Amino acid sequence: MSGDDNENLEEILDQLEEIEATLLLPQSQNYFRRVVQELEPLEALKKFRTEAARSAGIHPRLEAIRQELGLGINIEGSPTVALLIPNIPGIEGEYQGVSGKFEPNVRSDLRLGAVSLTHAEGRARGLTCG
Repeated sequence: MSGDDNENLEEILDQLEEIEATLLLPQSQNYFRRVVQELEPLEALKKFRTEAARSAGIHPRLEAIRQELGLGINIEGSPTVALLIPNIPGIEGEYQGVSGKFEPNVRSDLRLGAVSLTHAEGRARGLTCG
């Protein structure tokens, strides 16, 4: 291996460490470790970048919300972020929801299923009616 290869590998490993440090949930941490064990470092990094790009591909604001809330990148097992921007006269603003253990006491007058408020989308809808 040449010096450049070692330097590139070190850079890739540093980036993987940075990603791992941002992961909050045990599911995403376990997923991360499994992928790193199964793939070469560069391939693992590419996989995580591709997964993380899903948020920005849906709406650029989703990635910004993840960063604002300290949720790390969007990989398998990480909290889901939902964004609701209503197009309804009299309702302004942006409503966010995060899946999992965040904001456990969200209430809503909407007719939602039993698990709706554990999902990011249900939380965003619930916050618009609270």
